[in-house]
Amino acid sequence: MADNLHFEVAIDTGELRRIASRSPQMRRKVLSSFGDRWINQARLLFTNTVKAPARVSRGGNRRTVYRSLPGFPPSIDTGTLRDSLNMIFPDDNTVELRGAEYGLYLDRDKNRPWIGKASEQAMSGLEAIWRSALP
Repeated sequence: MADNLHFEVAIDTGELRRIASRSPQMRRKVLSSFGDRWINQARLLFTNTVKAPARVSRGGNRRTVYRSLPGFPPSIDTGTLRDSLNMIFPDDNTVELRGAEYGLYLDRDKNRPWIGKASEQAMSGLEAIWRSALP
């Protein structure tokens, strides 16, 4: 794969700096909790999407797959995109969420939105993540 997806979420870091001044481990805990929440929300979207059956033929073998309808997150065929979601910490203040490069293609070009939806759902739990990190 050439480039992985790169997600950035901007948040007010004033509170994060206050936590970090007390404990760098708390900052990492908040970033890690947010990353975990985002990945879990994305995986739930793949699992709970509206699907329509489609017949496909690969190498003479016919099988039925279930493709997501336009406007809904991608459905799971092989699980590669779902399984590729991960996070890295390039520095103490950043978490990068990554996935298979064709995930961006599905989201933007094939009208299978999932990146924004996962971000919205993860952000909705950010306040609870902050509270749980506070000593």
